[in-house]
Amino acid sequence: MSDSTWYILGAGSIGSLLAHHFTQRDQQQITCHLLLRDQAHLAQYQQAGGIHLQTPNDSTRLSAKPKAYTPDNQSLSISQLIITTKAHQTVTALQPWLPALQQNATIILLQNGMGVIPRIKPYLPHADYVLATTTEGANRMAPFTVHHAGRGTTWFGRPQDAQIDIHSTLHAERTESILKTFERSGFPCRWDQNIEQRLWQKLAINCAINGLTIIHDCKNGELISNPSARPQFDALISELEQLYAACHPTLAPKLRQTIYQVATDTAQNICSTLQDWRNQRPTELPFLNGFLLDYAEKHQIDLPMHRKLMTTLLEK
Repeated sequence: MSDSTWYILGAGSIGSLLAHHFTQRDQQQITCHLLLRDQAHLAQYQQAGGIHLQTPNDSTRLSAKPKAYTPDNQSLSISQLIITTKAHQTVTALQPWLPALQQNATIILLQNGMGVIPRIKPYLPHADYVLATTTEGANRMAPFTVHHAGRGTTWFGRPQDAQIDIHSTLHAERTESILKTFERSGFPCRWDQNIEQRLWQKLAINCAINGLTIIHDCKNGELISNPSARPQFDALISELEQLYAACHPTLAPKLRQTIYQVATDTAQNICSTLQDWRNQRPTELPFLNGFLLDYAEKHQIDLPMHRKLMTTLLEK
């Protein structure tokens, strides 16, 4: 039997949404714990009285109180962990919890950006890493208060280079545990044997939209409607098409259509990267456009617009 206890590292919008549903929906079959940074954050959580959720139609406010821990708790043994921190925060957030993590723990990375696993694998070389991406909409309204803005689907899969026996009973049990946990908690989910293709598509969308919204300090849809932004938007997409035609040819033909559709569907959204920028917080851009530029360089493909974008943002 797979363990039914899950730990969540990262109490932002998605982490809070998961912790709320895991706790509120099915208390008998799923145990969920929050891993908080320090005693100050624990005190803030206790003062908030748990996690508060506003439903998609704004009509209902629900509350749940999963148990929360700080790294000074020496009694934990973590076998199943979901990381929902910002990509650039992952190593720093994870390090205090390393003594509590089982060496073969299941670690789900539900984040924007690419390139996180190589940074944490030296600390946990035998962990079972699972990549994830979701179209669930969640906005952090205040610490431990989240608005569930829209329903979606969450996709999981293991990296192509995962060192795990895909025919083992343990592998099958862990996969089943992940899917059952999310389904029982009210999250439609799927397993994708080629999850990295989904993540490469999401990377392209984020690289075209997120950084440019900072340059123009605008909502996503304004990248299309603003005459000064759209040529830059198109140029970024053209470079992505060039790179993907060479390295991810199955994604290239519909890449522009996909990116435009997302910008249209989320026209009124202020992306999280721009929110971080406005609040003078570090952004995920090194794991988005920065990762993309490193990848392109390895394949000897020049992306001058993406490079210019990163240079401009570093100088802002």
